[in-house]
Amino acid sequence: MGFYGKLSKSVSLSLSGKGYREQNNYADLIGLTGSSASLTGTSLALSSSIDNSFSPLRLSLNLEGGLYETSFYKSQYDFHSKGNITLYYKWISLSANIQQGYFSVIDMVNAERNQKQNYQSYYIRPTINKNFLKNRLNSSISIGINGNNIYGNASMFMANLSYQLTKTTKTFGSFNRTQFSNNSYQLNDISVGISQELPAQRILSSIKTKI
Repeated sequence: MGFYGKLSKSVSLSLSGKGYREQNNYADLIGLTGSSASLTGTSLALSSSIDNSFSPLRLSLNLEGGLYETSFYKSQYDFHSKGNITLYYKWISLSANIQQGYFSVIDMVNAERNQKQNYQSYYIRPTINKNFLKNRLNSSISIGINGNNIYGNASMFMANLSYQLTKTTKTFGSFNRTQFSNNSYQLNDISVGISQELPAQRILSSIKTKI
């Protein structure tokens, strides 16, 4: 059940409601023996987008909120909410989301296993994409920050560069780094290489002529 409409030529709006129930087993989720866990909830979702062919700005916004009940605390209804925004403006993009409360059984089980009675998470990632030399040189730089109240925070840095040598040959390089705040673990990855497009396969057919 829902509603969808256009506020203008470039702005759309939708409103919908839903009810759901998810059930899974401890062993399937986290490798522990135990009974099954379930999550039942209802929510109201609001979505809006701006997409104008005459403007470099594109925007998408999604909000959802409602009540849920877990098999751990039956007859206890709590509020959960989450939001997501995606923005594009010329060569800059931004993606971010935030969540409070359980929307899945896996989040619920992990929180209870770590003695957390609620779940909170966030994520933000700005990205710059820029092309040079008549679009032969493509570059991308992105910084990401995410975290939750179970595993802590993490930061990421990603850089990619590629150059089109010929119509079918491209060189590329990338560097990715991830740092976790709750321990000294750090991941660094560097990749360089050359990619070559293979020619398209041709299907040959023979024609027989009878004389």
